[in-house]
Amino acid sequence: PGISASFSLTYNPPDVQSIAPTSLFVGGGQDVTILGNDFGPPTGSTGTVTIGGAPCVVGSVTPTQIVCRTSAFPTRGSAQVRVTVATQ
Repeated sequence: PGISASFSLTYNPPDVQSIAPTSLFVGGGQDVTILGNDFGPPTGSTGTVTIGGAPCVVGSVTPTQIVCRTSAFPTRGSAQVRVTVATQ
């Protein structure tokens, strides 16, 4: 008879502290730096970023920083920034 065990892992959700720049071109193509915590490991991260519902293509990720390049935005005005790491 063998021994079996089960466990589950939980992670802290991403915590955004700041975003730069705070004004973006509607046409996209700008690099955005997002600072915070719990963005995942430096390698192998499956993080995604959207700004105003448009994807921001992630170029680099560290546990405290994400740099991404904006896509064109569907509308002008304020936009929600959403950071997802794995499924959190």
